Order: sequence, then C-alpha cells, then structure tokens
Amino acid sequence: MTNETCKLPLKLDLFATTSRNQEILLEYIKQETLIFTPGDRSDLLLGATFSLMSDSVPSMSGIVLTIDTLPEKSVRKLVDGFHPMPLPIISTKEDTLSAVRKVDNMYPRILPDDQRKIASAIGLFSQCVDVNTFLEKMKVTKSKLMTPRMFEHFLIDKAKRHIQRIVLPEGTDERVLKAAEILVRRNVADLAILGPKDRILAAISSLGLELDEGQVDIIEPATHPSYKKYAEIYYDMRKHKGGTLDTAYETLADETYFDTMIVYMGDADGMVSGAIHTIQDTIRPAFQIIRTKPDLSIVSGVFFMCLSDRVLVYGDCGVNPRPTSEELAEIAIVSERTAAAFGIWPNVALLSYSTGPFGRGEEVDRIKKAVEIIRKRCPEMKMEGPIQ
Repeated sequence: MTNETCKLPLKLDLFATTSRNQEILLEYIKQETLIFTPGDRSDLLLGATFSLMSDSVPSMSGIVLTIDTLPEKSVRKLVDGFHPMPLPIISTKEDTLSAVRKVDNMYPRILPDDQRKIASAIGLFSQCVDVNTFLEKMKVTKSKLMTPRMFEHFLIDKAKRHIQRIVLPEGTDERVLKAAEILVRRNVADLAILGPKDRILAAISSLGLELDEGQVDIIEPATHPSYKKYAEIYYDMRKHKGGTLDTAYETLADETYFDTMIVYMGDADGMVSGAIHTIQDTIRPAFQIIRTKPDLSIVSGVFFMCLSDRVLVYGDCGVNPRPTSEELAEIAIVSERTAAAFGIWPNVALLSYSTGPFGRGEEVDRIKKAVEIIRKRCPEMKMEGPIQ
C-alpha cells in the first residue's frame, strides 16, 4: 500500500492495538512510533494517516496491518492518494502480538548504504572515544593517494576540528534536509537552514528526520531581525547601478541573496547551494556582494570527481566557457590551491587535444601560453601541459 522508497527510521517505539479507539491511539503516539493494528481497523488507519498533517502530533514511523486483512477498497484508495506517501504501511499474516514480538526480537544491522545509521554510529563513536588518542596508539602510514572514503574522512575531521556556521538556502529540498541530519549527527557544523519555516518543519516531519530547532536554526529572510539592515547595506552596494531600496528588499527576500549577505556580514562562515539552483544563480549573489580577492580577476569553480580509487579536481568546468590564456593560468593556480586545501596532493595538467610542444592550432596555442604564464608566476608548481 505504500511507496517503495519509504523506509523505517533509526529508532522505533512499538505500539500494538486491537480494540482501542482513535482518541486513545493519538494519545499514545510518540515520535517514531510503529503502529500494529488489525487490517480491518479502517478508523485507526485513517486517524493515524491524517495525524501526519498535524504539527501538534508527533510523527510516527509506520503502520503494520496484521491478521492478513486489508481495509475496504475505498479506504485503500483514499490512503493511496497521498503523494508522496509519508510513511510505510505494511501488511502481514501474523496476528498483532506475534508481529510485535517478531519485530521486537529483530537483530539490528547497519547496511553499507544506510547513511543515516552510519552517521549516527560514527557520531556516537566520536562522542564516546578520544579519536586522537586512539590514532596515536595505532601505526598510521600516510599516503599521497586520496580515495573517496579518505577524502570524506579528511573533510569531516577537518570540519569537526574547527566548527563553522554554514547556511543552507535550499531548506525545502529533501536532499538538503537529509544531509543536514547527517551533519548534525556527526557534530560537523553549526547549521542554519533558510526557507519557509512551516514547509521545512513539515518536510522534516514527513521524512522522519531527527532535526529540531534546538539543533539547527530555521530562518525566513523576510522575518529575520537583520532583514532590514541587510537590505539597506545591499542597497548602498547597488545604488550606483540604479537600484532602489524597494528593489533591495525584494532581492534580499530570495534565500540565495539573503544567505550570501549573512556570510558577507560575518554572521556565518560559508554557504552551500546548488541542489536546486543553477551555478549562475549561486555565484551571481556572491559576485555582486562578496566579490573576488584583490589579486584575482575572475570567478572560477572546480568539480571534485570521486573515482573508485582516487579523487580528481577538474577546473573550470562550469563557470567560464572559453577562458583566455591569462584566465586559464589563474584558474590553474587557484584550482591547485583549492586541491591542496582539501587534502589532495596537486599535480596539475592543462588539458588539450594535443600533447607537448608540437601541436598546432588556436586551442593548443592558448594552453601553451597559459603554461608559460604559470611557470613565471608559480615556478614551484608541479604542472604539465598541454596534455591530451
């Protein structure tokens, strides 16, 4: 009766009912309760299902219909009309008490693809074990090779050593909320999630995530205490372009612009965007508000390509479609610094359709000139090019 993508959460409270009415059921529901009820109890099924629409009732984890009985066809049709279905509904031939005993006696496992349980386990381990002392007791051999798992560990470890405040402007996207829960479980960052508060809380509830306002800040730009101040500062930045104060207020109502102002004002250390926004929509506010470093002439980006046995950095694949030789040189130098900052040993290759000095053509000449510029500006940089 339910979407195959629905999964039971990390923790379950079991509640079995055979003759209780809806009022008693709602009274006993707690966060992550798994309900067991005979399949012909349409009243309990409907009551439990519609309770998901209420912010005042805790979110249950699922419903198990017992004794190999299903509700009437009209009830099933009504329940199936939920898109997406916010919780699993499972049917079993077992009687109610037998089903409860079987679930209660299940041996819990953590599967390799269950990121929530893995994050929870790692977070608990980090809280209870002094990892640095543990590593000191082990013989650790450092390698220049960086696998995707090593890369993730490096990032998490570095972030946990220096907790930063990060804003997420795409708070209604379920991937962002699931990622936020993992980061909270592993104590990686201080998070602020932007967007309509009611929609974010409803999404958290329907996804069964363990996120609350004590763990993350949920910010609506137009109602934030700094909204007026930010808009006035943005207006001062843009008035030479013909912008008005009303336009500034309207612009800052956009989450991407507002979270960029949060970073600019020092109220956050960074932002992560791109789940539902394009590269241009993400970069444009930063380019207008934060701007580039004084010694850089362009904005560029890199992709981290996580292969099976290594992590490669590709720059620039998404911002500058046809950079000049000077811009290529700058992109290469900045990309090399970025790779090093992320723990990747940088050996830079400037790619072309020809290798070495013997190729001919406008594209190859552009790469050759960029190589010359790099060798003059950064002679210590390990670099080859053009290379096919």
